[in-house]
Amino acid sequence: PISGNGRYFGGLAIFIKQALKPHISLLVNSQKDFQWMKFDKSYFNFNHDLYLCLAYDPPAQSIYTKNLSTDILQLLEKDILHYKSKGDVLLCGDFNARCGNLLDFVSSDSTDHLPISNDNYPVDFNLNVRNSRDTTVDTRGKELIELCLGNQIHLLNGRTLGDSLGKYTCY
Repeated sequence: PISGNGRYFGGLAIFIKQALKPHISLLVNSQKDFQWMKFDKSYFNFNHDLYLCLAYDPPAQSIYTKNLSTDILQLLEKDILHYKSKGDVLLCGDFNARCGNLLDFVSSDSTDHLPISNDNYPVDFNLNVRNSRDTTVDTRGKELIELCLGNQIHLLNGRTLGDSLGKYTCY
């Protein structure tokens, strides 16, 4: 649809090659702003099944977002907890979040000073710091980083081949 300011907004599109269709399952969703898919580990030669979520989180100040009864990131986190117990999780999409250069991992994480068994706490990966030309941090960006920290999910923007400089993702 077209918004009040004349811009198109929202929506997800998924294209799957016919030959891959038997090995990719579209999963039942709790929300229309994201879609979970399962990639079969045996066909794709993965160690675990891959649960991919394609998401669109509308801008925080949009009327659509203000009329939602539950925050999309909260719904996503609930699903992440469910699917990461079954396999690996990958989130893709547009989160309308500005994370600047906030860390998406716990730096120098260890179990050295925990009063519990070290087996119960998964130590976070000490990754290379992301690069980002966008130094602005907004509320949604902080929330996305909290989701990453709480679930050991890491942003690829600014740290992978093809985007090692952290280019802007929206103009």
